Amino acid sequence: MFTMCIVLRPWYVVEITSIINMLDHIATKQQINLMVRNQWSAQRSSGNKLERAFQEARRWTVDWQHLTDKIARSNPSWLTAGIVEPVTLQRARPERPVEITVLATDGSQLFPDRHEVAACYLINIGTIVFHYGTGERPILSSTPTLFYTEEELFLEWNGKRTPVNADMVGVHRGVMELETLADLTKKVPVSTRKTVALSDGTLIDWTLEGKPDDFKDEMLRRILASFDRFEKTKIPVAGYISSSNSADVVNALRVGLCPEDPAPACESCPQRTYHPDAPPGD
Repeated sequence: MFTMCIVLRPWYVVEITSIINMLDHIATKQQINLMVRNQWSAQRSSGNKLERAFQEARRWTVDWQHLTDKIARSNPSWLTAGIVEPVTLQRARPERPVEITVLATDGSQLFPDRHEVAACYLINIGTIVFHYGTGERPILSSTPTLFYTEEELFLEWNGKRTPVNADMVGVHRGVMELETLADLTKKVPVSTRKTVALSDGTLIDWTLEGKPDDFKDEMLRRILASFDRFEKTKIPVAGYISSSNSADVVNALRVGLCPEDPAPACESCPQRTYHPDAPPGD
């Protein structure tokens, strides 16, 4: 609710009340319809690109070593996967042990906002210990941690004490997820029970790339300490990625599509002289 007072005369005050926080459902519905049409169009375009990628993967099924060699000779502008076997190779999944315990963590956060009443941020870590084939009940927990002290709100960043931002909180949440996962190993009889630990997302914290050394070193110290704990308990840890945003394999196929050999960096590719917006091979 927004209230504005207008003084027309010293003795006469008009109060104008305007509701500005109501959602216009009709206008929103119209935009949702546009969004749905846009997403349908994007899905059709994505399907065409996916089929092109499958065709390229099948093309290298036999001569995959040639693609590996071309990637090694090339200097693309993006990260590529190392091809060590045919991309289309399929393997049968192994049978699950009759009894196995799965440990997993997942986190969420409320970012700091200087416009809020209090300077703080919150990280919540959810955990589960799930037993297969034993009849035991799963163990679930959720642990919120509120950070509000000066030491928690200001971190060393490139040699200076810097207010915590969303990037820092995101990295911190990932580190806490891994540390909590390592703590869960104490809740299972590792000597008699097959156990696996599942981490939310990639095990390689790419978000640390480009961060100042002091911040990065501290986060890496905590990450490696957690991996040391997994090693001591002989519990394997795997990263679970439900919706990958990585394009490393596709990028490797793009090198195969490029007519140049070796494939140069995109900005210096002679093919782009005539097609500045085209990807390699188009």
